[in-house]
Amino acid sequence: MMMTDDDYDALIGRWHEMAVEDRHVLKQSFGAEAVALLKAVMLHAVGLEDVLVPADADQFADMVLALRNVERTWSKHLGTAIIRAEDAAEAGKAGDAVAVLSAFIVACPWRSFREIADAQRDEYL
Repeated sequence: MMMTDDDYDALIGRWHEMAVEDRHVLKQSFGAEAVALLKAVMLHAVGLEDVLVPADADQFADMVLALRNVERTWSKHLGTAIIRAEDAAEAGKAGDAVAVLSAFIVACPWRSFREIADAQRDEYL
């Protein structure tokens, strides 16, 4: 089921509010609502349908912290891809810029970052 852009933005906003917390706070927030948020992010932002439901507060905190780390990593990859694409475009190689961003879009599991790369790629088409 697809979410509207506004619903997706609200989901990511709630995710970031939760994901910035430290382990102790995450463990305290463990419950049905927090698990539902984690599962929704994994489904709608990353595309994972079959998600392990955390058995306890420790596992929940581990999952949130791991997913946030993956999100940070892809954010950095997006920055690198954009810089590489800009460098290629400035060198008169728009096709290479498109290829860099297209490769990122194929590899990246995060919807938000794919959408940013897609918008940037459109500038070089």
